[in-house]
Amino acid sequence: MPLILPTTDLESGMCLARPIVSGHKLILPQDKVLNSADIESLIDRFPNLHVSIHDPLLDDAVAFEDDSEAHLVSQQAREQFLHTIRRAQADFATGASMSGMDLQAIEPAVSRIVEFLQEHPVIWTVIAGEQSSENLTEHAGQAFYLSMVIGNAIRERLLNVAKRAKQCAAAPPSEPPLPDLAPLGLAALLMDIGLWSLYPVLNGEGPLTPEERAVVLAHPIAGADMLPAETDPAAVAAVRYHHENNDGSGYPMGLAGQHVPLFARILRVADAYSAATAKRAYREAQSPVRALWEMTRGAYASKYDPVVLKVFQAVVQPYPIGAVVRLSCGRHAVVVRHGRHHGLLPEILIAFDEDNKPMPRKKLSGPFPLDRHPELRIVSFRGEDLTMIYGDEPVYEDVCLRAPRDFETLFESVFP
Repeated sequence: MPLILPTTDLESGMCLARPIVSGHKLILPQDKVLNSADIESLIDRFPNLHVSIHDPLLDDAVAFEDDSEAHLVSQQAREQFLHTIRRAQADFATGASMSGMDLQAIEPAVSRIVEFLQEHPVIWTVIAGEQSSENLTEHAGQAFYLSMVIGNAIRERLLNVAKRAKQCAAAPPSEPPLPDLAPLGLAALLMDIGLWSLYPVLNGEGPLTPEERAVVLAHPIAGADMLPAETDPAAVAAVRYHHENNDGSGYPMGLAGQHVPLFARILRVADAYSAATAKRAYREAQSPVRALWEMTRGAYASKYDPVVLKVFQAVVQPYPIGAVVRLSCGRHAVVVRHGRHHGLLPEILIAFDEDNKPMPRKKLSGPFPLDRHPELRIVSFRGEDLTMIYGDEPVYEDVCLRAPRDFETLFESVFP
């Protein structure tokens, strides 16, 4: 498996494990052996880029987890979703209402994506370095994919519970129906339909006007009311309540806990995480590590359903396989497997010294899951100081605990 390094750490003679692509343009092909001119050009053009290189010594020392299938499925599912939502938005722009959309054409398209994901199940999604664009359609694509991964994971857990109950019971109870994820997919596609007419304005960098804020606050109900009568009730409910919080502080109804439908609770988490990691014209995106911590262990955890969060923290992996992290002991480690219970606690191999230089094979330590060694913590990743996240007593002085309805931009209305 490749080692992921910033362009500033590249050296002549290193070989690319994956091609470098910008937009749809190939910059350097896979298996290209880098020279000094290549490296200088990459540093100049892409100073914040991280690239994958072959590391035969580490490959010989440890078996890395292969997450290439998860990346491929993610890419294909998002492409299918973006094609579907752009078509729906184009129809909406023409008719300026749901009457201009062909729901009978949208639902089969969403069902095909759901079937594709169930036929190609993934147990995690790697978001590191893949922050969604500030474009609201791209943001919706990431929220859709993440909600489907969470939904699939919950569905699989319910299936396993049912199997265990059948094995243990002398007279097995009738099996509860597993949730059909097609309504969740449809709701993820249409959850912001009440805002589509304002997308050109909301994509801007300035604060919302009072009138725009009113539209944002009303869009869950407005969007649900726009859906045709034949729309699946589960999808309508998810659209109507996808901004409700577990602690009752959300909008539009202020519902709490189990009063919020399951699909709406899933959408709330996926939508918030996508918004937190989205690039903004007015500020840098939250890092995936920081957003995952704030939502699951930090000041915002009370906003989200705890059961959905438990699944969410296991499927979102902010440290890609091959990522190099600095540890509290001063040495550096490489991520060899994803965290099974929490994305912030991957399985690592200590392979580099305090100066980030490769250590001899006999001095390598691991691999081991980070949660089994509480004395070790990740303190830096991609230049970000993570000591607060992994500290024994987290500090929240830079976390703004504003009221959920007190927002100035669209993304602030979603996260936290």
